[in-house]
Amino acid sequence: MLAITQGMVCSMSLSNPKLNTDTLYRVSISNDNNNAIVVCVGMECVDSGDVGCYDSVDALPDWMQGKIALLMIYKEISGVGWRSDEDTFWLSKEKG
Repeated sequence: MLAITQGMVCSMSLSNPKLNTDTLYRVSISNDNNNAIVVCVGMECVDSGDVGCYDSVDALPDWMQGKIALLMIYKEISGVGWRSDEDTFWLSKEKG
């Protein structure tokens, strides 16, 4: 199931003009302890320092915190990403 999901996401990112990126970050937030797990999917993930486990949402990089805050209000925003469920966010990141 995971391989199918990752393949689907990669296909969506490459063909979705709203995202304008080939790289997505999936941020999953735990309801139990507010931990956040960040996984990168895409072409620019090899040297990403943003992936991993964070003790809280407040420990996430600022760019992620800002996009998550927006997606708490709106389910999908062009150039920002989307919220697939209550605790999972898919974020686009501009190159550079």
